[in-house]
Amino acid sequence: MNWLKELLEKEKDSQELEKQIAEKLKQEYVPKADYDAVVVAKNGLEGQIAQRDNDIKALKEGAKDNKDLQKKYDELQEKYKTDTQNLQKQYQDSRKNSAIDMEIMKAKGKNTKAIKALLDMENITLKEDGTLIGLDLEGLKKSDGYLFEVEQTHRQGIDGGVGSGFGYESKNNNKNTFAESVFRTLGINQNK
Repeated sequence: MNWLKELLEKEKDSQELEKQIAEKLKQEYVPKADYDAVVVAKNGLEGQIAQRDNDIKALKEGAKDNKDLQKKYDELQEKYKTDTQNLQKQYQDSRKNSAIDMEIMKAKGKNTKAIKALLDMENITLKEDGTLIGLDLEGLKKSDGYLFEVEQTHRQGIDGGVGSGFGYESKNNNKNTFAESVFRTLGINQNK
């Protein structure tokens, strides 16, 4: 957790520090509730597979001499094979979606559901090491930047303060409104 040490060394304002820590935690770690849900689902699926294997073994033992049981065994074997493939696909899809969610959070996406709706999910693959291939969040930032948080940059105003740069002063030394600044820039005289 070197990043935490770096933040502690840099910051003296505790509220700003808490905000930065919370943001970094969202980017680096999965919430415990999400992790627990995945673990429960994984354990449930593993339990189903173990029960299925036991059922198949018991059925096979009882079906040695009975053709009807052998036929039922073959049907169940095929069904379980299909179910296993479906469970594996669901598990891989869940891993891929979690990895995409994490990448969206790292890219400071505002709404993962909306961002994922714009992604071509079929062309995104998750490698065994957890890296994603085909995920183009930078292109999405360019085309739909409103879905991502943008760091605010401020320009230095004429009077030395932060502002829009329209810092003209009137005769009574008060700042003019934006509209007055625009009129003055266009050469339109309002004092008629």
